[in-house]
Amino acid sequence: MVLSHEPLAGSGFNICGHVHPCVRLRTRLDTLRLPCFFWDKFLNQLTLPAFGDFTGGYEVTLRPQTVAYVVAEDTLISFEGRPDSLGIRRSP
Repeated sequence: MVLSHEPLAGSGFNICGHVHPCVRLRTRLDTLRLPCFFWDKFLNQLTLPAFGDFTGGYEVTLRPQTVAYVVAEDTLISFEGRPDSLGIRRSP
């Protein structure tokens, strides 16, 4: 396991920050950007979110090998492959 500020390619399992991933949810009337943990199975990389007000946020592109996890109160929401594939799991 390698902990790094920026993503590192080919370093084994990498936990990193810097990118500040987020998921954008859209309806016809509203848009919501939520910080997320972003897992890429192919790169073996977990990117951690930032929760500050001034951190910006990079909108992730979901692909078949990726999962975005959004934490909302006591609920873990996972987006796998594309934003409209929603799975909800209650934390214990």
